[in-house]
Amino acid sequence: MRRLDLLRKFFNLGADTLEGVRIAALYIFYFAAARVGISPRSTQIRACVNGVLCPITVKSISDFWTIKDIFLEKEYEINLNNPKIIADLGANIGISAIFFATRFPNTIVHAVEPNPIVFRQLIKNTARISNIICYPFAITDKNGIVTFENGVHNTSASLKARGGGAFEAPSKTMESFMQEAGLSMIDLVKFDIEGAEEYLFRNFPERASVRAYIGEMHYDLMDLTHEELKSFFPGHQIEERFMEGKKRSVIRILAPSL
Repeated sequence: MRRLDLLRKFFNLGADTLEGVRIAALYIFYFAAARVGISPRSTQIRACVNGVLCPITVKSISDFWTIKDIFLEKEYEINLNNPKIIADLGANIGISAIFFATRFPNTIVHAVEPNPIVFRQLIKNTARISNIICYPFAITDKNGIVTFENGVHNTSASLKARGGGAFEAPSKTMESFMQEAGLSMIDLVKFDIEGAEEYLFRNFPERASVRAYIGEMHYDLMDLTHEELKSFFPGHQIEERFMEGKKRSVIRILAPSL
């Protein structure tokens, strides 16, 4: 029943009935291909996201998993009153940026993605959405060049050793990024940065300039603990849901005014 419900949700994502059938079938195909070690060609789906038609290029089953988490299960749903600025750190192929840009059409989404291959897919997927700006660098604890390692799927990369192929990418601190982008306040920071959360939270003295954070904590990839994280945000509301059997969580950090 759970699998049928997931297929129904993928079907409902389609821009029309035929596209819904196609998206559900593509999910089954990419899932089966991954099980036997086959890498299918990329394809484009036409999804209806928050009432907006969004052509999205997908290349692997991990792209469908991201679509499931963000579009179907609304992992990053958050109630904000007319946000103006959202920073999407670890924007990947653009699914979260598209979700926020269509969910809050009056906001500007600043999408940050360091992987040059993934960044090209991000640019392609967000090209038709005017309130998304894309940046080809990482947010870490320094300005310069950093080395990433790819994960099991090539859309995932981390500063932490993971046994995959390596690539170099430009890096900026959060403070430098905000200064260069002309941002004095940010309504929401979404982050999925594969263990670099410790650099974001430990080395960002202007944490109070952000109204809310939402993202994934990878405690298995960093030294930052939950207790230390809480100490950075006195008076904030912190909601954290751990993934079953993993030292990872989805967390919401809300300023007292929210």
